[in-house]
Amino acid sequence: MTLFVSFSERAPYLVLEPQGRIGGKSSAEFYTRVKDILADAPEGDVILNMSNVDFIDSSGLGALVAINSHLARNGRKLILAGVMDNLLALLKITNLFSILTIVRSVDDAVK
Repeated sequence: MTLFVSFSERAPYLVLEPQGRIGGKSSAEFYTRVKDILADAPEGDVILNMSNVDFIDSSGLGALVAINSHLARNGRKLILAGVMDNLLALLKITNLFSILTIVRSVDDAVK
């Protein structure tokens, strides 16, 4: 299954919206697509709307950490929004919950 990543702006944020499953081969595609989008939008914090991601595996978690690190190195912040309960539980188990900024919705992120 192909993973799609759309994006929009909600000033001053860039909002990325992946749809589908982030795992295995699609994790690398996800990371590459996000890095390409970020290269074209080099400023501002990034909201990753996860409400349409129904699965993520360890390689997908690795991609999230890599994106977070890339942004942090450039003085930017990654905010996860709309995280489904199963992914939220996984983020807590892996202790990524303490590293990543997570909010309930995109609206909450822009407040």
